[in-house]
Amino acid sequence: MGRRGAAAALVAVAATGLATGGLGAAARGSPSALTVAQYRDRLEGAEALAGRLASEPSAGAMARVRGALALPLEVRVAGSIVTVERDPVLEGLAGTTTRDFEVARAHLEALARAAAATAARPPPDERAIRAALSRALSGIATGRSLGDRIRDAIARLLASLTDDLRHLHGIATLVAWLVVLAIAGAALWVVRTFGVRVVPDSSSRIVQPSRRTALHWRREAEAARARGDLREAVRCLYHALVSTLVTGGLVRDDPSLTTGETRVAVAGVASGLAPAVAEAAWIFDRVAYGLSSPGVEEVARMEEADRTVSRAVARGVTSG
Repeated sequence: MGRRGAAAALVAVAATGLATGGLGAAARGSPSALTVAQYRDRLEGAEALAGRLASEPSAGAMARVRGALALPLEVRVAGSIVTVERDPVLEGLAGTTTRDFEVARAHLEALARAAAATAARPPPDERAIRAALSRALSGIATGRSLGDRIRDAIARLLASLTDDLRHLHGIATLVAWLVVLAIAGAALWVVRTFGVRVVPDSSSRIVQPSRRTALHWRREAEAARARGDLREAVRCLYHALVSTLVTGGLVRDDPSLTTGETRVAVAGVASGLAPAVAEAAWIFDRVAYGLSSPGVEEVARMEEADRTVSRAVARGVTSG
């Protein structure tokens, strides 16, 4: 596998949620690395153990669940080895209540489902990934803009005028002084003609449009689904979910917030919502990176995750 193939494989791992607490550096040839199927089996075993121990909650019982998963560990994906770090959701559960084990079981079930989907699907399409990245980066200027060149030209002109004013260069000095006097005269005319407002005029304030709310995103998702654009529906539903999390104070209001940062933030302050958010992030990542084409089932799962988060925020859930 070439460098591009390895990069595509790592994108697939991140999208499927294998990196529950973060990905370590890629390596090769580790004899102890698990296959994705073996990792899924370990997740399912830990999930079943959490279900059996829920009736007698204790810190020791939760430690047994974490021990069954045995993180950190290495998983072999598409010829590369990635490290699955410790899971922040499981690490944050004390195990002293039945609710802790229910949260652990739901979280492990979501991870096992993601791992099963990864094992069942073919390697990611490198061409699709490159096309998705190209679309994401389209319109971003990588060279100097026209505005930058204009500012540089003005700076050079001012530097030249300053030099001519400070030193005698014959006719050049005379021209520089004439330019300065012309600018000063024009500025004086503007001030005398139009005046200068010391206090801003409240009527001239620019009202910035408010950021779209979760309701707006849901309406856009409905419109996208009605016209058969399920990819856009998934994208809008994920943004609706994040908007609700922002409204509830569970994540920061930052347009650059990644799906990984969102999962970790929710796991830290509202572990009960972690499984729903993790599944929504997994579906969104796979669709956004062109790793899968969403169907009606994926849209329905996104809607259920959005409803779960909305109900929790409406109840004022901020933790647990």
